[in-house]
This record gives sequence, structure tokens and C-alpha cells, in this order.
Amino acid sequence: MHADTKVREKSVKAISELIDKGIYDTSTLEPLEKALQDDVEYLRGHAAEAIYKLAQHDIYDSSSLESLISLLDDDDEYVRGTASKAIRGLAERKIYDLKSIEKLNKNLRNEDKFVKWNALRAIEVLAKHGVCKPSTLEEIYHILDDPDEEIKNVALHILRSMTRKGMTDEEAVEEIRNLLSGSSSEVKQNAAKTIETLSKNKIDVSLVIGKLNRLLREIDEKTCEAAASALISAFENGYYERRTIKILSKILLDEDDKKRKKLMAKNLLNFAEKGLMDEASLNPLNRLVDSSDEELSKIAIKTMTLMAMNGIKSDKIVEILNETLEDGNKETKKISARSIKKLAGMGICNSESIDPLFDLLKDEQDEVREKAMEAIEFITIENAYDESVLDNVIYALQDKDKFVKISAVSTLKHLAEQGISAEESVGYLNDFLRSEDKDLIERTLVTFSVLADQDIYNEKTIECLHELVDDPEYSIRKKAQNLIEIVEEK
Repeated sequence: MHADTKVREKSVKAISELIDKGIYDTSTLEPLEKALQDDVEYLRGHAAEAIYKLAQHDIYDSSSLESLISLLDDDDEYVRGTASKAIRGLAERKIYDLKSIEKLNKNLRNEDKFVKWNALRAIEVLAKHGVCKPSTLEEIYHILDDPDEEIKNVALHILRSMTRKGMTDEEAVEEIRNLLSGSSSEVKQNAAKTIETLSKNKIDVSLVIGKLNRLLREIDEKTCEAAASALISAFENGYYERRTIKILSKILLDEDDKKRKKLMAKNLLNFAEKGLMDEASLNPLNRLVDSSDEELSKIAIKTMTLMAMNGIKSDKIVEILNETLEDGNKETKKISARSIKKLAGMGICNSESIDPLFDLLKDEQDEVREKAMEAIEFITIENAYDESVLDNVIYALQDKDKFVKISAVSTLKHLAEQGISAEESVGYLNDFLRSEDKDLIERTLVTFSVLADQDIYNEKTIECLHELVDDPEYSIRKKAQNLIEIVEEK
């Protein structure tokens, strides 16, 4: 470059201005790399800044890196700061060198915010790429005490990256602990996210469970969500307090704000899905079932169903679901029917569910009728309760929806196995054997395999079976042939 300082200054300034205007190419790098070694401090700094800008536009070269790393020891703070910034820009393009780490660590101790900030941001990017050293941890822990909230947040991001690389331990939990209280919402949120990352990496976070529980009461939604997510992760790794569920249940019970109420309900559902639940939730959840907010009602029913499946107040929850089948809106009736089906599959049901489910078979919505019939199907697997079920199932055989018919056919089989059957069903079943729907045909053949043993079939049944012997599907042909053999033996 030119011997005259002013000429060199104008040259670097002009290049920087052209970059800002979008005028640049790879040849722009060469004079800037030379300027990195200039005797004048601000020229070195401006050159580093320009190299950062070029990197943002995908113009970069690894040949700049060595000079930039050497500038991290520069006497001028502006130069050190811009050098860190340029190193970050290159690191974002996966150009880096482990040699920069110790020098960047040193700059984290600098009193000048510009130097400290840019060193921290460079380490943040390097850590994401796994380019970090254990010595950085001590500096990051020191930075967590910085009064600047932005610096704390970046430090927490770095801790998460280092944790994912297996470079942290329980000491990180101790260092983060105080940030979970007395900080801004953003810092508390980031601290909770870092605890979650530590927990996912099998680090004992039991020390901060109490503080995370307190964060559940935070007004800030994102902070509350971060705390709940961290607590779920901790639970999955064996660190939890049942008090967490009681706290959420109490907030849900007392909360008037709909948005907050929904957040607490979602958190209870998330915990229930992971296996952590408590009977303290039942009362507040029950109150949500009749909510004008459909989503809240759904969440409440889903959570209570999980509780019942885990043996928590099962009888009471079935009672609540039965009431919802009778008095709820169409959506809650459908969800309750689905829940009854799940519980019935586990043997958790009672006869009180039957009548409201029968009423739903007259609903105008196909999906409501489907879920109701499926629930009846599961309830009757082992206990038909009484013969009145049969009349309603025969009614369902006439439904226009194929899924209702399929469940009704399966229910006929369960009833027949318990000695409850009727000749009246044969006509409908014969028609199904000539259906275009292969699933309905197969299910009907299975049901006839039970009815045939009780001599419940007719000549048309045999005629239909002979037609199915030539069906293109093997399983249908096989079942039809087996049934013919059963009938012929009689």
C-alpha cells in the first residue's frame, strides 16, 4: 500500500464504503489483508472491520486469519475488538483456528465493553462449531457476574454449546443458580434453557429444581415455558419434586388470565405425557372441561385421561368423562369418547359410559359417531353388561359411515363371544360380505367365524362366502374358505 498514511487511510475508507454499497469482489481482500499489518492502529482496525463485512457477503479467505489472531494482542482496544469481530465473521463461514481461543479468553477480561463483547461473540460462534477449550469455562463463569444483561445472555448460549460438547459438569449448575432469580426475564429464560441442556447431558441439576419451580409463577410466558421445559428434562433424568405439579395445579386453579391458564394446563399435559402427575391437578382440570375455550377443554380431558391410565383417581375421571359424553359440546364429546376407548382398552370403564355413547351414535358428525362406536367396541371386549347393547349395535350397522360399521361388526363379535347374538344381524353382515371395502369384508368374516359356531348364518351367507373364495386378496380367500369348511362340518 502507499507510503502516505492519509492515502492508505482514504484507500481503506473507500473500500469500506464500497462494501456498504454492495460493490466488492474477491480482489478487495488483498489490500485489506496488507492493512491488517499497518503501523497505524485505526487502519488495522478499519481493515479488520472491512474483512468482517466482506465475510458477511461470503467474500473471505483463510489467509486473513493468522494476521487477525495476532491482532488480538494489539495494544489498541478498537483493533482487538474488530479483530475479534472479523474472526467471528470467518468462523461463521467455518474458517477458524484453535490458536485464537486463548487470546479471545484473555480479551474476555478486558474492561472495555467493545473488546469484551466481540471476543464473547467470536467464542459463541466457535463454541457452536465445537472449537473451544476447557480454559474458556472459567472465563465464562466469570462473565456470568457481569452487570450487562446482553453479555450474560451470550455467555449462557456459549455454556449450552460447550455442554453439548461434553465440556461442563455440576459446577455449571452452581454458577447458573443465582441467575434463575433476581435477573431480567430474558436472562432467567436463558438460564433455564441452559439448565435444560445440562440435564439432557446427564448432569445433576437437582440443586436448582426449587428455583425452577418458582419460575413457573413468572408472568413472562417464555420464562415460564423455559422453566417447565427444564423441569421436564430434569424429571426424565430422575431429578424432580412432586411439588412441581402441585404448584402448576394451584396456579391453574387461581389464575384468571386465559393465556396464563392455557399455559399452565399445557405444562400439566406435558408433564403427564412424561409420567409426572398428581391428584392435586384433578379439581382445576375438571373445571376446564366445560370451558368456552375448546383447546382448554381438550387439554384438560387429555391430561385427566393420562392420570386415569396411571391409576390416579380413575373412577372419578371416568365419571367426569361420562358426564361430558352427556352434557359436553360436540368436540368434548368426541374427545371424551376417544378417552373412554383408551381407558376401556385398559379395563378402566363402567356401565355408566354405555348409554351416553349410544346417544352419540345418532350424532350428525361422522367422527363423533366413529369415536362413540369405537369406545363401545372396546368396552364390550370383556363385558357387554346387558343385552340392550345388541339393539344399539344393530342400529350402528346401518350407519352410512364405514368406520362406524367396521367397529359395530367387531362389537358383534365381542357380544357373540359372550353369548349375546341375534339372527337379525345376519342380513346386514351378508351385505357387508359384498362390500367394495376390503377392511369391512375382513372384519365381517372374523365376526362370522364366531357366529357360525352358534349356527347364526343363512343360505345367502354361504353364497357370499363362495363368491369370496375367488377374491384377489389372499387373507379374504383364506378366511372365506375356512368359514365354508366350518359350515360344511355342521
